Amino acid sequence: MGMRVMTMGINGAATRTIRRILLHPQYDQFTSDYDIALLELSAPVFFNDLVQPVCVPASSHSFTTRTSCYVTGWGVLREDGELASRLQEASVKVINRNTCNKLYDDAVTPRMLCAGNLQGGVDACQATRCIGDMMNCALVCLFCGLYGVLAKDKEQKGKYSVPILDVKTRQLVLDTNQTLLLSCRGRWELTWAFPSGVTRDQVRVEHSRCGRTSQQYCSRVTVSHSRAQDTGLFRCRYRHRPRKQTSVYVYVTDSQQPFVEHPDMSPDVLYLKEKQPLVIPCRVTHPNVTTTLVKLPSHSLSPDQRNIIWSSKQGFTIRTPTFYYIGLFFCQTVIDGVTHKSHKYFVHRPVSNIMDVYLNSSGPVQALKGKRLVLNCTATGELNSRVNISWDYPGKSSNVGSTSKRLHKQTTHILFYNILTIPKLQRSDRGLYTCRVTSGEKTKQQKVTVTVYDRPFIRLKPRHGSVMEAQAGQKSYRISPKLKAFPAPEVIWLKDGMVAAEQCSRYHMDGHSLVIRDVAEEDAGTYTVLVRIQEHGLFQNITLTLVVNAQLHRDPDAALEEAQALWTRLGPADRGLTPGPWVHSWVWPWEPRPLLSGPSRRRTELPVRKSERFSSRCLASSPMRDASQQRDCPFVFKRGTVRFLKSLIYS
Repeated sequence: MGMRVMTMGINGAATRTIRRILLHPQYDQFTSDYDIALLELSAPVFFNDLVQPVCVPASSHSFTTRTSCYVTGWGVLREDGELASRLQEASVKVINRNTCNKLYDDAVTPRMLCAGNLQGGVDACQATRCIGDMMNCALVCLFCGLYGVLAKDKEQKGKYSVPILDVKTRQLVLDTNQTLLLSCRGRWELTWAFPSGVTRDQVRVEHSRCGRTSQQYCSRVTVSHSRAQDTGLFRCRYRHRPRKQTSVYVYVTDSQQPFVEHPDMSPDVLYLKEKQPLVIPCRVTHPNVTTTLVKLPSHSLSPDQRNIIWSSKQGFTIRTPTFYYIGLFFCQTVIDGVTHKSHKYFVHRPVSNIMDVYLNSSGPVQALKGKRLVLNCTATGELNSRVNISWDYPGKSSNVGSTSKRLHKQTTHILFYNILTIPKLQRSDRGLYTCRVTSGEKTKQQKVTVTVYDRPFIRLKPRHGSVMEAQAGQKSYRISPKLKAFPAPEVIWLKDGMVAAEQCSRYHMDGHSLVIRDVAEEDAGTYTVLVRIQEHGLFQNITLTLVVNAQLHRDPDAALEEAQALWTRLGPADRGLTPGPWVHSWVWPWEPRPLLSGPSRRRTELPVRKSERFSSRCLASSPMRDASQQRDCPFVFKRGTVRFLKSLIYS
């Protein structure tokens, strides 16, 4: 580690032996899936400028197409070249998995990261693919890069661009107990992939270097005591380029067993998926065997090469399957007058649509310590669906809760219930409770927050002080103190010592607030809110005073100056008045009283009793206009006198 030139020692470089290699438990040597391992060193390594760790991202991290990926290693610089002595580096970009699978015959699994240069010129790992299990780009390509950095031509053509088998045909036909011999030659290390029926004790593989200068790799496989279930595809591939491969299909003929799978085995389940062909894999052991597809109890289907297609290597393929193809199927053939039946296949249409998920509580849940908590999660699924409901909650690891499940089938759907019960709540049980519902690949969830209180309580205080002000004529006014209580308390409002709602129909409760509609002067007074939790013997109350004003309080002189400045800036038309002399009148409900003013007076005043100002108003009118030209005029009330501007009288 930390070495840049193989032939030179560098200060800071470290050498360690490998104590053990831990392969991924799901590693597949034939497909290279899960091709990643951990190396346990014999001793720790100290980090320096040349030796540094590589960060691993979260498993949820995704790599977008064309993300740059850097690989490094002592690879060959040209095909058939020698390993480089100096550490090499190459930059490649992440390639879309669909694009890569088209190039590599669907060899790129979700555990693999495809990177390279589609135009050629630069390659990594002696391939355009880096393999890893949710590792980040730098780490994945570093693993691959240890095998080399390679320059290649655009088409990657040549005699050994793919391995070569020693058979010239695409298929072979053997008899049972016959020995199969296959030889393969290529440019790099080789490996084999066999049919699933082949057992390890039947196979012997021999690897060697070959060619005039031993630059090529050869591999020879021997399969002894071949059986009908050995029928299938034998593939020779490059170890680090598994999609660079050559294959041959081998039939092992057995007149007593024309089908590859033994018919006595239990039925396999096949899934009928929407907009996907259905394959019933009743393969046969000879290319010339013809079969019939049978749906139990006795409905036979023959291939029509349009929707029902027969292949001795695959079985029956139904291109556009309907609900008819749900059920139990098998294949049968007649050889020398004897009818043979295949393994049975049960075709199932999975239903995974989750229609709805809801909890018995639509909002946050509050409870007292020591009380029982019951949460019911209900999922609605389609008929024939299989739904799994699980809970995540703070005390799950301690098994503080228990769950019970129920199912209720209705005519159009199925209701699935999962009830979580915690018999005695503790403070540690507060937090987020999540109900997760899964059906096939579909998933939904609902969440609720649970708060646990040690004891019942009432907290009550004024929101904006104990004295409130409202304006007469106001559409509504809300008296709303700050209240927090548990359990939910009983709230009663009193006005001047009597139940408010019984005094006036304009008073009504909204939650714990009192709302007064169409505010009037008579609404002024004292309001008392009584809050009680009777079952726990808790009581609290506060008293608030409401003042109702007919006019908003403002400084009279400031209001006069503001009104005068505004009025002088506006012309008569802007004021809503036509040009002409205008006269003020102070209008009482019983009679108008004109106000006298002279040309030299800036203001006109009129004594008005305080009680009168709430039931009267000031009007400006012109003797030259009709009554529709009357307009309300601004005024202020100060010390028992109405004051307004002279400029309002004469425009």
